[in-house]
Amino acid sequence: MAPQELGRIEEVDIRSVWPDEAKDFTPWLAKNLDLLGSKLGLELELTGTEVAVGSYSLDVLAKEAGDVCVSIENQLEQTDHRHLGQLLTYAAGHDAKYVVWVARSFKDEHRAAIDWLNQLAPEKAQFYGVEIHAIKIGDSPPAPYFRVVASPDTNFLVEGVSPQDDHRYRDFFQPLISELGKKGYSADGSEVDGSHYRSFSSGISSSYSKPPRFIGYRAEIYPKESWAKGQAGVNLWLRTGSVVVKHRIFDALEVEKAEIEAKLSTDLRWYRRGNDPYGHVALYKY
Repeated sequence: MAPQELGRIEEVDIRSVWPDEAKDFTPWLAKNLDLLGSKLGLELELTGTEVAVGSYSLDVLAKEAGDVCVSIENQLEQTDHRHLGQLLTYAAGHDAKYVVWVARSFKDEHRAAIDWLNQLAPEKAQFYGVEIHAIKIGDSPPAPYFRVVASPDTNFLVEGVSPQDDHRYRDFFQPLISELGKKGYSADGSEVDGSHYRSFSSGISSSYSKPPRFIGYRAEIYPKESWAKGQAGVNLWLRTGSVVVKHRIFDALEVEKAEIEAKLSTDLRWYRRGNDPYGHVALYKY
């Protein structure tokens, strides 16, 4: 049988999709927060657009896990200092737990600023840098594509590991995604981007949460120069939307720590990420 002809992904100028940032992109983003949230691992619910912060206006204000504030600032150009200042002003004005900067592309110094902010007080606020792209295959309609370039998870990556090194992560994760797919474990999104981790569904949700949130797995790999010293690892990822629930699940698992580690014939790295609704039990290997 002749091989099936495949289409090619083409990037589309985002200004041809959203000509005006305020009139076109912000309203579209407000209606499609689920697309952005799926890339960040957050369940976003719209609170409002052009929300006043003194004499200024925040592009999008959202909630996560019921009442956790999410501040979203967007621009359809490359990042600049003015929007960085706005990002911080709006986040402070709403005491946001999650702060998201969406832009066409990120300058290295602004990506580094997001990483630096995440190192300062990760339990108080968490910052994300997200690129917005539009792509199509052949004559298909343009489709949005969010690419996370800075986050609380990537702030551990050292200087010199840049988006230009994405191919190393893609080469690592593609065979893993294909193999796990054969066993019924679906990746969180079908694309393989430049992130140093990929998430997989376990098919299990937390019955403690209302509504139920997922319990899944994350595979990670880090550069040798980073905090994890070149380790690859697998996490049992607890995403509950509640600090109390996360601690309850984590503590219940930790009671069985000795038995769990005996069955796996290895020691695990047990880590509870402070006062936010996420936590994980991790197995790292050099």
